[in-house]
Amino acid sequence: MTFVRFIATGALSGAILLAGNAAAQPTTKAQRDQAAAAYDEGATLFDRAQYAAAAVAFLRADDTLTSSDAVSSALVSARKTNDHLLIIKVAERAIARETLDPKLSAQGRQALIDAARHLAQVDLSCEPEPCSIALDQVEVKPGTHYLLPGTHAASASAPGFTPDDERLRLDASVTYRVVLHPVRPGSAMRPSEIATSQPPAAATPAANARADRAKTKPLPPAAFYTGAAVTAVLAALTVWSGIDTLAAKSDLPDPAPQSDIDDVKGKILRSNLLFGGTLITGALTTYAGFALVNWKGAASQKHGTLEAMPRGAMLNFAGTF
Repeated sequence: MTFVRFIATGALSGAILLAGNAAAQPTTKAQRDQAAAAYDEGATLFDRAQYAAAAVAFLRADDTLTSSDAVSSALVSARKTNDHLLIIKVAERAIARETLDPKLSAQGRQALIDAARHLAQVDLSCEPEPCSIALDQVEVKPGTHYLLPGTHAASASAPGFTPDDERLRLDASVTYRVVLHPVRPGSAMRPSEIATSQPPAAATPAANARADRAKTKPLPPAAFYTGAAVTAVLAALTVWSGIDTLAAKSDLPDPAPQSDIDDVKGKILRSNLLFGGTLITGALTTYAGFALVNWKGAASQKHGTLEAMPRGAMLNFAGTF
């Protein structure tokens, strides 16, 4: 994909940049020029395969003048990188455009889902309020934060209280709820609350492989065994019907009355139908055994361990596949 750089300036460049905006807004010539220049920079960086820098430039254009085109271009650029935090940042801005651009918002939600599989999701809060929260020594607001897997420092403070410092070890695709408790001097220390959950959508590569096999081969082994049993029954009935038909034919008098001949013809038809049914059922069972039955669909065994950490605990997930 190649972006078309906008060379025009002034009102023309602003009009090009703002094409497709869902809502009109008062602008100045300086804003239009600045936004167009940022967008043009993003297009140039994209053409040079500098996708992360391009996404930042497109976002800067949107900061100057709200533009769905700029956010859409930023999302395309970010998704070409391995910077999942950048993808989340752009996706959240796209999602916020639900009213102005539902299609862009839907694309943002999908990008967020894809990127979140590689990140830890932490819901941070502190009690009692009012209190301030810092994450890796940077003040943040309470709420949901996406972080790279690994070790992070969280702390909460309040005037006249002893800060609550917590060391968090985070895993990808796991959601953590962390409540920090600053302590008034002389009061008993209240442990931080740390809870974890691992949504089904966050699957390991091995789990994804099993899911793909399950989609490709959806039938359990019992389906094959049932088909084989039905085929065996039909085969036995076919043999019996064939023997009965031959016996009836050999017992026909000469000349035979029409009623006896019709009876033998009925038995021949019955034998043919049973034989055809046996062939079809056997063929379908064989095909299912090779192409549709998931013979390796055993469920994985998982166990959880609670790992002690300073002033808290962390639940780790492990499994064998």
